[in-house]
Amino acid sequence: MKKIDLHIHTKSSGQDRDFSFSKEVLQKYVSEADLSCIAVTNHNLFARNQFEEIKSALEILVLPGIEIDVEKCHMLVLADGRDLDDFSQRCEEVERRWQASGVPLEYAGFNEIFGDLRKYILIPHYLKEPKISVESLEKFEGHIHCGEVSSPKKFIACRNDPEMLTPVFFSDCRVSDDLTILPTKHTYVDCEDLSFGTLRHVLKDRDKVSISREGGSSHFQIFPDGQKLSTGLNVILGDRSSGKSHTLQKICDWFGAENTRYIRQFDLVSRNEAEDEKNFKDFLSEKTSLFARDYLADLQDAVTHMLDIDLQADMLTMEQYISSLLNYARETSRHDAFSKANIYNEEPFLRKDLKGLQSLISSTKQLVSNVEYRVVIDKHVDLDALKALYVELMRIYCDHQELNVKKDWVNTAVHDIKEKLQRKSSAPSVADVDLLQIAKNTRAVERFETLVKAARKPKTALRKKKGSFEIVAQVGPFKGSGELKNLSRSSRAFSAAF
Repeated sequence: MKKIDLHIHTKSSGQDRDFSFSKEVLQKYVSEADLSCIAVTNHNLFARNQFEEIKSALEILVLPGIEIDVEKCHMLVLADGRDLDDFSQRCEEVERRWQASGVPLEYAGFNEIFGDLRKYILIPHYLKEPKISVESLEKFEGHIHCGEVSSPKKFIACRNDPEMLTPVFFSDCRVSDDLTILPTKHTYVDCEDLSFGTLRHVLKDRDKVSISREGGSSHFQIFPDGQKLSTGLNVILGDRSSGKSHTLQKICDWFGAENTRYIRQFDLVSRNEAEDEKNFKDFLSEKTSLFARDYLADLQDAVTHMLDIDLQADMLTMEQYISSLLNYARETSRHDAFSKANIYNEEPFLRKDLKGLQSLISSTKQLVSNVEYRVVIDKHVDLDALKALYVELMRIYCDHQELNVKKDWVNTAVHDIKEKLQRKSSAPSVADVDLLQIAKNTRAVERFETLVKAARKPKTALRKKKGSFEIVAQVGPFKGSGELKNLSRSSRAFSAAF
């Protein structure tokens, strides 16, 4: 069995924290971990001079590589190292495009840069963020045989599922002076003589890949001292102050925050009453806000509509209309050929409101295209009839829309002509007014007031069981501006608004 780590960073890039490479630390890591092969894979760049220095300093197989942002995932691209000039030039193009745009390569661009993908080992992030999508895997079909995972649990899940890629588990470490705890995230491959060709062949066979030297997946190394964990249940025993908590913290750090949940000693039983009360009130406040938002959603829509209505402005418009109409009737002596033209006081055409028809068309379209409840819909309404209804409604909509466009065009022409006639005539003109809209606004306000009165009536809007508790939401009017102020948690005065 050969131990490998094909994901190592030795040079800082724009996607890494700043770090200074340490050749001595890398040599120590390779030696103490007993690695047989590593790959240098920096983000969107390949430092050839540094790679050659690393290769000459180690007595194991060192592969040139690069970690590329492609198809919204990270992809390791490893070469055999026989033609470094060619590989370096291709990596320089990757770096140039990344620095120019900062946007991941598409498959076409990746393929354009690297050409024959059969010459490389491609290892995408698989069960590891940012992971490759199913659609992207299909584009690389035939060229990807293994995928990098972020934990032993995911490694085992992949290895046991023949439909998934062969899993590999690597350190993804930054080799620097501050790397005091050497990585223990490695993959073992079953082969005698390790080379680029044998490695590419072995990584296609899930039976030849494991996370332990023994070839199985029941245990994996977690600490540099050789300590292993079971992939099943682990129990740590020890006297008081023997280091159990310290070991658990190290295990938590090893897995990373995204892969573990560490519940510390006494966390489940020790309580802070003040903190608990605050958390409970915050929880209730959040739940109350969500319920209030849903309960008052329809009323909120009505309020939004009311904000667009100004009855005082409507009354002023009415008064101006009546005044101009009376003035027009009184000043008959000033009427001339311009003012006597029929178009002088022509009323504009009213556009047809198509919101109701649009809603009906949308609902019909949903009935036609719905898949989940297709059987129920077909039981009551014939699909062909629905399609015919949809087509007819669309035709009606098009006719009305065409008529509205024509009305708009005519209204614009009439308005322009009226303005020119009124400038030439000495007779007064009648102000434009939309009497129907004013009537609608007045009716809407009356209905809104009725709605608000109904909403203010005290009632129990929600009552449901939650374990041994009962959740009750009651609705009622505010009794004063102080209640509004307390609910808003604001220092502003609410007396005027109330």
